[in-house]
Amino acid sequence: MLHFVKPALEALEPPAQVLISSAFMGWSQDLADSLGIPRVALWPSNAANEVIATYLPRLIAERYVLPAQVGDCKDDEKLITFIPGLPPLRPTQLPVCYQNDSIDARMQAVAIARLPQAVCVLVNTIEELEIEVVRARQQTLRSYLPVGPLIRQKPIVNHRYKREAAACMEWLEKQAPHSVLYIAFGSVFGLAVEEVAKIADAVEETSQPVLWAMRRNFATNAPGGFFEELAARITGGGRGLLVEWAPQQLILPHSSVGAFLTHCGWNSTLEALAAGVPTLCWPVAAEQNWNAMVLTEEWKIGVNVSGGEIAGAIRAVMSDEIGSGMRARARSLRESIGDGGSSARNLHSFALALKAERENEEP
Repeated sequence: MLHFVKPALEALEPPAQVLISSAFMGWSQDLADSLGIPRVALWPSNAANEVIATYLPRLIAERYVLPAQVGDCKDDEKLITFIPGLPPLRPTQLPVCYQNDSIDARMQAVAIARLPQAVCVLVNTIEELEIEVVRARQQTLRSYLPVGPLIRQKPIVNHRYKREAAACMEWLEKQAPHSVLYIAFGSVFGLAVEEVAKIADAVEETSQPVLWAMRRNFATNAPGGFFEELAARITGGGRGLLVEWAPQQLILPHSSVGAFLTHCGWNSTLEALAAGVPTLCWPVAAEQNWNAMVLTEEWKIGVNVSGGEIAGAIRAVMSDEIGSGMRARARSLRESIGDGGSSARNLHSFALALKAERENEEP
């Protein structure tokens, strides 16, 4: 990869002054070194996930994380107490993507081992929400700056689904405040058709207005016509809307949205927080189980629903008694995201530091 990218960067005019690359692209440190410019690493998830990944080699060596074929034989009573900034953890509390000694996990660990060579690590999180982890990493790395949430201020509407996006917003305008359950599981992972059916049953049982964004191949092993049948159930009587794509950043802050049933991907987690919307958490893969734990146990703006009683959870979060308290806590957490928040200050400091370094290098 280095041999392909380096000539393109060398041909830039004016020449590149700094290389900002994903933390997962460890090889880009060699590229920056060969060009004689500093590398800034961008970590796209939360700080806890980053520090856990850093300690993955030790977790494997001390058998907290076992080979995938061992399955559920790990000793869950053996607490992990050596990760700075985090409380004692059981192995099953680790992000799912790090619970097995897999090739993917080891490749991530190799890339992340290069972070100390970067002049700065930018993290897609908010300092106040992960203060202990952030402080621990700031003592270890040269510069560690939370600059999240990295969310577009002006969301881009997919032109392929422009009509659906307009239909979503038009439908929301007709709904009562905090009455709509928004459901979306992202664009990568899916659920078994039986799980999708359970969600649909719960929505029907609660008679809650629902806006559900679901791509056609979301339900695995679904029979032909499943999407159309589900759409008929959801849209019956004008109570709901099922679309293949939805403008999530426009939907979440809408006054009619009362809760968000989500897979707890980090971007969706931050978008829900930025909108001040309570969450119903159904983690699927990656670090989503960790994000769900933070939403439900630490921030207390969500409840777990995967494998549980879905209809009851929907009623609870949509109720004034519980939902209003969650919305108030979410709005309180949201205050740290604004223009004058810590992330804005950190990003400003980062820009000033780069400018000063460049000026010092000039003859």
